[in-house]
Amino acid sequence: MNKLMFVLLLTTSLTSTTSFAKGESGFNHSMKPVLSHYLNIHKLLAADSRKGLNKEVKSLLAAMSYVNKKNVTGKNTKIYRNIKIDIKRAGTALLKSKNLEDARNKFSKLSEPIVAWTKISKPGGVQAMYCPMKDASWVQKSNTTKNPYYGRSMLTCGSKI
Repeated sequence: MNKLMFVLLLTTSLTSTTSFAKGESGFNHSMKPVLSHYLNIHKLLAADSRKGLNKEVKSLLAAMSYVNKKNVTGKNTKIYRNIKIDIKRAGTALLKSKNLEDARNKFSKLSEPIVAWTKISKPGGVQAMYCPMKDASWVQKSNTTKNPYYGRSMLTCGSKI
């Protein structure tokens, strides 16, 4: 009887672990298009441009509709569940930005959930960065600092987190 109970507990434990991994990995996979649009927004702001900004934000928000948070369980559940809400709220606010400075301020709110997700999921090819002058973080593709909050005036201000 003890052997049977052990096997049953082991099977249940492995099943729970597997479903956690599937839920989180599925979420992470569905975030790749979101990250791609986010990186395009970063590139525009770092280049002091708003040209195409609204199109990228709308595409990011559309990509968010395919992100499924239901199957994520375990220690990161709360963070993963809030990411979708926070990105939608910040993206919607960014769409309403009136100028480059306003867009940069609203981009910092969009960056918060993206940075949180990046720290957990560790997607390849990107780096979380921090600007002490703005007291804000962002995620970028290259290893060379490209600050979206100050653009060309302080492009290299920031460090890896």
